[in-house]
Amino acid sequence: SRPKSIVESIAHGRAAASSLARLMFKDKYRILLIRASADKERCAKCGLCELNCPYDAITIKDDGAEVNEILCRGCGSCLANCPSEAITLRYYREPQYEKQIDAILEEI
Repeated sequence: SRPKSIVESIAHGRAAASSLARLMFKDKYRILLIRASADKERCAKCGLCELNCPYDAITIKDDGAEVNEILCRGCGSCLANCPSEAITLRYYREPQYEKQIDAILEEI
């Protein structure tokens, strides 16, 4: 067997570490990510949440706003623009947002 290239070695190392991490932390950690959630009963179907979502994670359907949790990053743009207050952020934690705001302000 020939020696592996650096790229192959790194890929194999990452794969091994990933496999080991799955075994070590199986059923021990559960991360709840902040995601938007729409209350379809409160939704006025105005489309402001859909228009202002930078990730295209919200679609207005016949029965109200629908959030694609895979696309949603929990940024809160939809929440800030919803006049019906039909959007909430699940698993919201104030310290997380404080850090995000600080990071944004540092970029300015």
